[in-house]
Amino acid sequence: MVRTTVSKAAAFFRRNCLAPVVAAVLAVTLAGAPEAQAATATLTWSAPTTNSDGSSLTDLAGYKVYVGTSSGSYQPGVDVGKVTSYTVSNLTDGGTYYFAITAYNSARVESSRSNEVSKATAVTAYTITASAGTGGSITATGNTNVSSATNGSTTITSVTVASGANQTFSITPASGYSVASLTVDGAAVAAATSYTFATVKANHTIAATFSATSGGTTTGTGTGTGTTTGTAAPIFATNSGGAQYTDASGAIYSADTKYSGGSVASVTSAIRGTADQKLYQSERYGNFTYSVPVANGNYTVTLKLAETYWTAAGKRVFNVAVNGTTAISNLDVFAKVGSNAAYDVTIPVNVSTGTLSLAFTSVVDNAKVCAIVVKPTTAGSPVFAIDAGGTNYLSATGLVYLPDTRFTGGVNSSTTTSAITGTTDGKMYQNNRRGNFSYNIPVANGNYTVRLKFAETYWSAAGSRVFDVAVNGATALSNVDIFSKVGKNAAYDVEIPATVSNGNLSIGFTTKVDNALVSAILVTAR
Repeated sequence: MVRTTVSKAAAFFRRNCLAPVVAAVLAVTLAGAPEAQAATATLTWSAPTTNSDGSSLTDLAGYKVYVGTSSGSYQPGVDVGKVTSYTVSNLTDGGTYYFAITAYNSARVESSRSNEVSKATAVTAYTITASAGTGGSITATGNTNVSSATNGSTTITSVTVASGANQTFSITPASGYSVASLTVDGAAVAAATSYTFATVKANHTIAATFSATSGGTTTGTGTGTGTTTGTAAPIFATNSGGAQYTDASGAIYSADTKYSGGSVASVTSAIRGTADQKLYQSERYGNFTYSVPVANGNYTVTLKLAETYWTAAGKRVFNVAVNGTTAISNLDVFAKVGSNAAYDVTIPVNVSTGTLSLAFTSVVDNAKVCAIVVKPTTAGSPVFAIDAGGTNYLSATGLVYLPDTRFTGGVNSSTTTSAITGTTDGKMYQNNRRGNFSYNIPVANGNYTVRLKFAETYWSAAGSRVFDVAVNGATALSNVDIFSKVGKNAAYDVEIPATVSNGNLSIGFTTKVDNALVSAILVTAR
């Protein structure tokens, strides 16, 4: 705690004209805040008791608190009412802040500012926990502040990262292995050999698994329905526009099948970012569909793509619908990764009709796909991902958030076009569902992680929006106040463990002050 004494002024009010505020003591406290919450400062002061002529003060109506990042230069004052203590939230770690107070009477006549006090906030560090299974390693690039331990066949590394810094991890398979899966904060992302956490403002996890590229035993008929020893086998895998192919993990992709419409083409150009270049060198293009018979349940669909013809953005743009609902809008592969580079998109899908339908529609030039993989959900797999209050969204990691669905109550709300800090997916946080509402998600019985994505895009003060969240009928979050956690126009994600025993995952939002809201929901298996 830091206490700063402010000198007494001689008087306060004289009728409706205010002299400098009489603040006997102004004490400022700034300290590192809890995880995922910015630093705060608590200011306290003593109320004045006399007017400038020495008479008793009877017309004190309230105070304003002024905050600035340079001495004598403040943001507009915050009216805090007739109190003698106030907590300033959302202060950036590692910054210096300046504070002053004024008072006002019932005619809203404001005094001069008090003496100024200041304090620098500390830089907060966060922990990223990285784990690697047998067959490879995961390393924090350029960071020596690490500690490692072994749990069975898994190596676990804890990396300390300064608040706001970037941290890159290198995922390195051992000889004879390839990266089988990569999960970040419990959600599956594209299996790559590098991943960067940008502008770290919370604790994170990253986990890699590896599979043998040779010596495994593969069984099956070559139709994409076989199994591979030691790996999660797809229930459908096809090399679009190409012949049967066995990838680096041993999974078999059938020759192009289950399609209707479109044409085929192939190239011999080298493809960056993959150990399976040949898989990305063939394609089906035009307007076409795939209809895949599957048992009802939850699946992840991976579309493998590469722009092998155009060398500029905007030359090929297309949409993809899943089971009749647009899942991807205006996809431009070149704009994502350039030419001759692998780009995978993952879509969580629930099938209830016995058929998985994928429809590709051209917007500019021709829609295309290089390969399709359908897998049942496993630990870490996305089960449900929706853009609450929105149409659909393709995240920076290639995960598709479907249009808002499975809700009851509330309204769609697009509240801002302002940039959202603390995320590489700012657009997803610019809209929301708000009010009193619930989501009911059909899932298999088991254990899940529910990630709720929030941003306060309207209010500019703590206490303006407060709500509760219930999961499966039990309160999981109480008195959520997004602004008090991260301020305005900043991403704030919360993870909730959930167990389902009746085939339905229920998430309910209840307003206490203003309207409850959520920007997106991601459910992963665990």
